[in-house]
Amino acid sequence: MLSLAAVNGRMLASIVLEEEILSPGTQLKLVRTTALGAVGTSLADADIRNRTGCTVVAAERDGKVVTNPEASFVVEADDELVVAGTDENISRFQRQFVS
Repeated sequence: MLSLAAVNGRMLASIVLEEEILSPGTQLKLVRTTALGAVGTSLADADIRNRTGCTVVAAERDGKVVTNPEASFVVEADDELVVAGTDENISRFQRQFVS
């Protein structure tokens, strides 16, 4: 059984990623995290989707949330990103951009 928040998150991710998310075999996460490995880099230059399989669906900066940030969005040290991906892809993102 999934919580309402988990179902809503997976439905949103299904739309963003254009793939079946609620199937029993697919586990998708939405995580809120820093990305120190991308600081000073635009989302386009960081190439997060191609490198990790994750999609940045939002960013929070100075208490303001930017949904669907543009490719030109440059990550700053205090930014928190909301990233969508499978468990494996989130792990890959964390290894490349958080650690």
